[in-house]
Amino acid sequence: MKILIVTPVFWPEAFRVNDLVSALAEKGHEVEVLAGHPNYPEGRYFKGYHWYGPLGETWAGAVILRFPQIPRGGGQGWRLALQYASFVVGGILRILVHRNWDWDRVFVFQTTPVTAALPGLFAAKLSGAKTIIWVQDIWPDSLEAVGMRFPHIVYRLIEWVSATIYRAFTVVIGQSQAFLPRLQELTVDAGALRCVCNWGDETRPSDVEKGISVWDQGFSILFAGNLGRAQGLASVLEAADQLRNMPGLKWILMGDGVMRTWLLGEIERRGLQGRVILPGRRPSEEMSFHFAEADLLLISLADDPGLARTVPSKLPRYLAAGRPIIGAVAGEPARVIKESGAGVVVEPENVKELAEAIIRMNSMSKEILNAMGQAGRDYYESHFTKNLCVNQLEIILKDA
Repeated sequence: MKILIVTPVFWPEAFRVNDLVSALAEKGHEVEVLAGHPNYPEGRYFKGYHWYGPLGETWAGAVILRFPQIPRGGGQGWRLALQYASFVVGGILRILVHRNWDWDRVFVFQTTPVTAALPGLFAAKLSGAKTIIWVQDIWPDSLEAVGMRFPHIVYRLIEWVSATIYRAFTVVIGQSQAFLPRLQELTVDAGALRCVCNWGDETRPSDVEKGISVWDQGFSILFAGNLGRAQGLASVLEAADQLRNMPGLKWILMGDGVMRTWLLGEIERRGLQGRVILPGRRPSEEMSFHFAEADLLLISLADDPGLARTVPSKLPRYLAAGRPIIGAVAGEPARVIKESGAGVVVEPENVKELAEAIIRMNSMSKEILNAMGQAGRDYYESHFTKNLCVNQLEIILKDA
């Protein structure tokens, strides 16, 4: 098959779609990728990318159709709106310039926004290709999850646009089973719905070059990923404050995002330096080492119904690492942690429960904690391996 993959994020940005592209190319498919110039999460173009190019690259056996888009900047609402609009306009123009519209399938990797699917639907109109969308964030639910609020009439308009886009696809894939009922509410036909989970990082820690070391004696809790509004980090910091006198306890919030500056200010204000550490964003290929070094892996989300449907991309990676997990989550991620036996679940943004769970897990023997980690690894092998998930996606592409 000749496949066009449309994605708002792509190499050298570190996202799962990179694995999918390389795997499909390895399987012998002819893969082209429509992607804007990379700028996530720094908010500015990566080195080597400019307004005037490049417009074409090759990577892992795939041809990349590049185009300039307005960078996300500091993540302000108006700046994101400009980026979203520029992706649609730039993507459509890049397709027109390409002119070789002979794709068999058009596959959209939909993070945010849902309008990123529009260049894919345009490409399908030109080529007659079947269309598949893999939904990572359901719109408009994901907007409310990060604290964006709209007048009712505006929200209903965004919901109508989102439903119209989803309904235009031949196949709509949710990244968790909990997505499917909501997509049906958005008038997607049940016969068009599928579920394929995200996979984790399968790099062995021994193969990793360690750029930094934040690990020493004590009991360490690692939160890795986006430091955003949806992650419920205010409650995490409050729990760290309440446990400031626990001997050897250290919180490592590894990543970047719009909450980083606020977190740094709060850490200083509360006098938590040395207790809560923000080492910044680390390369994706380095993370398996850090996961393996942590005593506990923390996943935290805000208390929001939309987030409760989502399995965050870090959760499969945590399971793959074979370390015990503490989840301040509800819904689907809570189900996965409980069903796997990989750790302990508390209510999202419940500071008291989170602090008590940390105390309880700190008192557990290494044997119990290691058993939790192994249970998570076993669950990962059964549900979330890259080969399993990529094969499911390839079958859907062929059968569309």
